[in-house]
Amino acid sequence: MQTYILNCRKTLAKLTGLSLAETAQEILVTRPGGYSYKSAAGTLDWQDFRRLSDLGRRAVEAGEDDRAIHLLDGALSLWRGSVFADVPEGPVLETRRRLFDEWRLGAMETLAEARLRTGLHQLAIADLAALTSEFPLHEGLHGQYMRALALVGRRALALEVFSLLRARLVEEIGIEPGRDLQDLQLAILNSHSGGT
Repeated sequence: MQTYILNCRKTLAKLTGLSLAETAQEILVTRPGGYSYKSAAGTLDWQDFRRLSDLGRRAVEAGEDDRAIHLLDGALSLWRGSVFADVPEGPVLETRRRLFDEWRLGAMETLAEARLRTGLHQLAIADLAALTSEFPLHEGLHGQYMRALALVGRRALALEVFSLLRARLVEEIGIEPGRDLQDLQLAILNSHSGGT
């Protein structure tokens, strides 16, 4: 562990221009029982991501969808690839990876909702097509995708999305889609204008 910390301090010293001793005293500090990172030298991407995504979620809740889209786009632009992609995972890192993935997914769902509410259906459709491929059993994302498709008059494709998800859920885990998704399917089936 000490070797890893030393290597981290060397990297931080190069990035900040501080000496190795200053880095050990001001950034990556030895504490009883471990180490702590002081972010006075700057913030971490995940801290900025959390701040922007929390502000975006609150903006959606307040009905400020344009502001929410701006904030959530900013948060998601900080995301680069898979969390801990080059790091061997153990149980602790796997837990953190899942947490980060859930934060990202929550921001993407909220962004899709804001786009749907502001009439940016095509942008929402593009994002949701990719997300439903990445998360093939996620009912909430599939519901948003179905709504977006129905809103632009693509009811047949919206119903196909439901059918494919239903088949996957039944085959892979032996359950039917939830009540909300079934209600959405019926609303699309019964709609004449394409909107729900």
